[in-house]
Amino acid sequence: MPGSFAIRLRCPVCELDSWVTLPDRSESGDEIRQRTWDFKCRQDGPQQGLPQEVIEVAPLYEERPSPGQESAPRE
Repeated sequence: MPGSFAIRLRCPVCELDSWVTLPDRSESGDEIRQRTWDFKCRQDGPQQGLPQEVIEVAPLYEERPSPGQESAPRE
C-alpha cells in the first residue's frame, strides 16, 4: 500500500533545512531514509542529501467509500 512521507533535508553548504513531500511512495520509511534525494535550498539552489528526518503523513485527500460500502453513522 503506497504511503506519503515528508522528509527533512539539510543543505551541505549553509546547513538550512528544507522539507520535501513525497506522495504515494511504495518504499518504506527506512528505504526513503537510506536514499539520497535532490532538493532545492532556499539560499544555495539545487542540492542532494540524505534525510535528517522521515515522517509518514496522512494523504492530502479523503477517500470516499465505494458504492455499496456503508459508512459508520455520525453522532
